[in-house]
Amino acid sequence: MLAQLLKQNGCSQITIAAPGGLKMDLAKSLDAADTYIELSRSDPEAQFQQLKKDNPYGFDIVIEATGSVKILEDAINYCRRGGTLVVYGSVTRSSTLSTK
Repeated sequence: MLAQLLKQNGCSQITIAAPGGLKMDLAKSLDAADTYIELSRSDPEAQFQQLKKDNPYGFDIVIEATGSVKILEDAINYCRRGGTLVVYGSVTRSSTLSTK
């Protein structure tokens, strides 16, 4: 739904990077993005590296909507210099960010 809102409100290039499954299939059927990257649930590192290789300067806007602390901590590395990181959702009490 978030990708659809972005697309209908002027985003020129949307990439969805998420595990394959029902949500990804729905996004594709709705034509919610321009590019889809299906991440491995067990070891997505290869797909993340390919994403960085294909977009060496990063993205203007990165929206982190997984709720995963690990993904949130790495999300800034996908923003271009001067880009924006948007955190959509919340972090649960059992998985808080460390500032150490």
